[in-house]
Amino acid sequence: MNLLQLIYTKKHNISRSKPKPYSNHRLLTIFFFVNETGHKYFDLFCPSNL
Repeated sequence: MNLLQLIYTKKHNISRSKPKPYSNHRLLTIFFFVNETGHKYFDLFCPSNL
């Protein structure tokens, strides 16, 4: 399990126990922010074969 899946699993478990409608949007925002600004570093730590 890579880092992104681990973060998503933790976020998903937290959001399941305590519903927060913004948490999923914030996760997507962080994902796209990292993907846009540091694509090479993102590929280095989280390969795109999710």
